[in-house]
Amino acid sequence: ANLVQATASAGIINVQTDKKKKELHIVSINWDHESLQKFTPLQSTVGSESAAEVAAADKEREKSSLQLLEVFKPSHDSTPVFEAMGGGKSVFYSREEVHELVHLYTRQAGLGGAEDEGCSHVTLDPCLCDALYKGLLKRGEVW
Repeated sequence: ANLVQATASAGIINVQTDKKKKELHIVSINWDHESLQKFTPLQSTVGSESAAEVAAADKEREKSSLQLLEVFKPSHDSTPVFEAMGGGKSVFYSREEVHELVHLYTRQAGLGGAEDEGCSHVTLDPCLCDALYKGLLKRGEVW
């Protein structure tokens, strides 16, 4: 947390604090900041390298450059859906993995949404409804 706060105070990133969990979330990165503009990957100083070795090293350097990934972690209310499909509450998922897991859950629970049948509607069971809408609806509201 100290590193994130120090980076935010330097103006490199913008953070937002979750009021309930007191966690810091990175909202944006200031790519125009002087520190990021001056960044250069570490160059290796190996003596005699063939052209193939240099190309492989360049490709590896591209992989090791700074990457920002969007990942999702199940909330308290969505954990039962993930656990029903063999996932865990402390695992991070990509957007595609979450999408596939929810489709698999709806197919396995017989809630509709089977793509091969051309069905585009899904019936919500209590578990899926809580995962999607818990906390969004106020008492007495109907969705």
